Amino acid sequence: MEEPFDNFETLDPKDWEKSKALMHQMVDDAFNYTKNVRDRKIWQEMPESVLNAFKTGLPKQPSDAEDVYKELQKNVLPYPMGNLHPRFWAWYMGSGTISGVMGDFWASILNPNLGGGNHAAHKVEEQVVD
Repeated sequence: MEEPFDNFETLDPKDWEKSKALMHQMVDDAFNYTKNVRDRKIWQEMPESVLNAFKTGLPKQPSDAEDVYKELQKNVLPYPMGNLHPRFWAWYMGSGTISGVMGDFWASILNPNLGGGNHAAHKVEEQVVD
């Protein structure tokens, strides 16, 4: 029997298990990326081929999440500003941390509107500001 919302467009994954596996891979890769930051250059210039990848038009059709992740690995992850690296002393900003990732992860899942209201995320923000 068809569910009442089966015909509605959604941003949910078509295959939840496949998305879960990709997310687990991303978590493992993120831990390794952060753990091994000292083994990489602090900063490196982007080659023309990478710069040109940012000059293409936006896709007109949905993209496969695995393909998007491969593009992130190729064109974004190797070329950070450098502030994650412990030898980045150029500016005052701090580096990313695993504990920050954990907080950002849940903030992204909850996606709260902090403009006001009587909900937990707003109360946390209020507590921090106070």
